[in-house]
Amino acid sequence: MLAKTIKKHLKTVANFTVPKNNFSLSIDPNLGKYDSSQTKYWDESLILVDENDHVMSRISKVEAHLNSFNNSGLAHRAFSVFLFNENNELLLHQRSRKKVTFPLLWTNSCCSHPLYNEDEMEETDNMGAKRAIS
Repeated sequence: MLAKTIKKHLKTVANFTVPKNNFSLSIDPNLGKYDSSQTKYWDESLILVDENDHVMSRISKVEAHLNSFNNSGLAHRAFSVFLFNENNELLLHQRSRKKVTFPLLWTNSCCSHPLYNEDEMEETDNMGAKRAIS
């Protein structure tokens, strides 16, 4: 049902454009140029997983995102939230200009990462992700 609802709204989503000069698919290796409101979280430990979502190890947020778009195949756990109102309209948000990855991109309602800690790594009934959201 969710996939069908999202497909229904793709035409609307596809109408949004991002200024080409502000769009980035990777982090600039010159890490000093980024806003401190973003870089203060770069040492957070995310969950590095293999192609079957089995936990491999911890990885820092900056390492995870520096590697997200290369050919190494590294992946980290993340989640997206899609909020719909009573008219079945999808809430989108535009990422901040200060975001390191995908600044100014129109995207899902919300997204984040569970962290590499016991509470947020619990897989039973997706409790780790639920804790990460709260």
